[in-house]
Amino acid sequence: MIGSGGADYKGMSLALADPVSSVIIVGGGPAGLSVATRLRRKDAVVLNATEAPGWPPHCTGLVSPWTARIIGDEAVTESFNEAVFMDDELRERCSLEGKPLAVRISRPFLEALLSRKVLDLGHRIANRMIVDMVRDRCVHVRGRGWLCASDSVVIATGYSSFSRLFGAEKCDTLTGLEVRARLLKRIREDAFITVHGRRFAPSFFAWIVPVSNGREALIGLASRRDTAPRLSEFIHFAEKRGVLSVSNIISHRGGRILRGPPAKAVRNTHIYGIGDVLCASKPFTGGGLYSIAMLAPRVAKAIEKDGQELDEVWGALRREILAQRSLTRLALVYRELWWPALVSVCGAQDRCRVDYDRHSSLLECLLRVP
Repeated sequence: MIGSGGADYKGMSLALADPVSSVIIVGGGPAGLSVATRLRRKDAVVLNATEAPGWPPHCTGLVSPWTARIIGDEAVTESFNEAVFMDDELRERCSLEGKPLAVRISRPFLEALLSRKVLDLGHRIANRMIVDMVRDRCVHVRGRGWLCASDSVVIATGYSSFSRLFGAEKCDTLTGLEVRARLLKRIREDAFITVHGRRFAPSFFAWIVPVSNGREALIGLASRRDTAPRLSEFIHFAEKRGVLSVSNIISHRGGRILRGPPAKAVRNTHIYGIGDVLCASKPFTGGGLYSIAMLAPRVAKAIEKDGQELDEVWGALRREILAQRSLTRLALVYRELWWPALVSVCGAQDRCRVDYDRHSSLLECLLRVP
């Protein structure tokens, strides 16, 4: 059987009638682990496809302070009091402030932290387990056979064929690419930069996020095509403009950025979804930790008690994501209105509060501008 350290099944094929746990959680990222850490009345086994939770890292990890508190603020590595918005010429157009406005979570650190909590609760984690089919309360592990839960299955695999279980339409995706660079000249450590326009990332934006006290930076962008050459051009232009001075590239990573629409439902009888499998990332800035923070406690509660609250929260979250999706599309289509609207929001900060994760707060703030 699976030990707490994630031992192999040793080729054992289990029959559909042989439950191995009350709950099987498919996916050892922050979504699946966050649900497992909240299960107290049920035993769970987490099936993780990679060698270890948290690898490979594939996300910048910027979230609101609220999301960090729910998901695991012990994994916060940086805090930012300002978001600076620049145009394609790298001219500052306006900025949003907060104390803090956003924080950065280290995904590998977060997932290592959550893994320890999962094991401390007596649940189990098995690595190198690739699930390719789901049937009622059972999952099929490639090369291993069928494994069954006596209660529920949680799908936390990211956007995949399993998304259809929850009524997800084809999710709009972009390709994101990010490098971690060591800098010759230190940059301001408490502010991150986003660059908007048609030159570098016409379908999204580019970003510069200081780390290691401003001595290093995460530099990235997302686009539908030519992501790598666009990022190279962006870094070269930022150096030319004096925004950055790169010594060398330490690492790089990439992944898909989901733009919606979100799934219609959060569960299908005994099967629950959480995270990117629901296409539940923020369409405007990307990232799924916000929706995970909203759903993980409710998924666990639904498994152990009653699911009414889960359906209500998912309904509200889905409406928020759809609103963000509409705002994102409007900002891309009507770019000539984007900057005046954003500058108005920046100028109204004394009258309203912008939530980094709840982007519809931008519209609420704009409506307060006289």
